[in-house]
Amino acid sequence: NKIEGHPDNVAPAIYGGIQLSLVFDKEFDAGVNQDVMTRRVPIPAGMRLVAYVPGEEARFGGGSNKTEGMRNLLQPTIARSEAVFNIQRTALLIDALHCGDLRMLRHATKDKLHQPIRGEKAYPHLNAMMQAALDAGAHGAYLSGAGPTVMCICSGASGDIFAQNSDERQEKAATEAMRQALESLPTEQTLTWGDGDFYIVSPTEKGAHVTFADPPFSDSLATFGSLDGRL
Repeated sequence: NKIEGHPDNVAPAIYGGIQLSLVFDKEFDAGVNQDVMTRRVPIPAGMRLVAYVPGEEARFGGGSNKTEGMRNLLQPTIARSEAVFNIQRTALLIDALHCGDLRMLRHATKDKLHQPIRGEKAYPHLNAMMQAALDAGAHGAYLSGAGPTVMCICSGASGDIFAQNSDERQEKAATEAMRQALESLPTEQTLTWGDGDFYIVSPTEKGAHVTFADPPFSDSLATFGSLDGRL
């Protein structure tokens, strides 16, 4: 976290799954001898994600420090009603994931703090694509981090997702609706934001790991020492 600076990115990359991250405050969390904490949130059965990743020009056209630029769009102060709105939705999001109630994600993924202003000032594709996904049956839609990737949450009939045919799933309809919304943008916006790719993925409980090493790490069993001597 000291290198990357965003525990909400680092935790799932290391541990996998859905991670709830917390940054401790030295004043309010006095006596805590760590900077961050992360908690695993269960992945609802059958959940799939559709991600639209714009092309390189859209992603990197604003320079390398995109996150800082997107933060500068946000207001330095927020209305109490907007803070309450987002706190409520965050609580509902965690409850919906724990209970596996994907229907509530339509409400839980709503936001008043960053998506509206970023959609208005920076991402003309955002609102149209999110609404198209919801209209096509997706459970929720949102901007991934500071953007510009747009994501939606889908599922299908109960049971093993690999035993279901495409008509029982939402991913195909949501993807096509998002694609059509993208193509309906004004020509100059489509030229910038339309040159991207759609990905349909499943969340995984496994974080970063080595699948293959050449040359191998070791050709024999290694022995390690401990603080108290050899194991």
